[in-house]
Amino acid sequence: MTTAPSASPDLSAVPDAELLRLDHQVCFSLHAASRAFGGYYRRALKDLGLTYSQYLVMLVLWE
Repeated sequence: MTTAPSASPDLSAVPDAELLRLDHQVCFSLHAASRAFGGYYRRALKDLGLTYSQYLVMLVLWE
């Protein structure tokens, strides 16, 4: 069973200043989440002496 995609909301009545708020920007939310994950991995990998990039290489080599 498939459903029809929902229509995009009409943004013509929304002021430009409201659309440009940071909490309405997906890119800002993604950036904040990326930094949070980076901080987590930095703390978790500190004892191993690895950066996140080095950790990813180790995962690839492990396979």
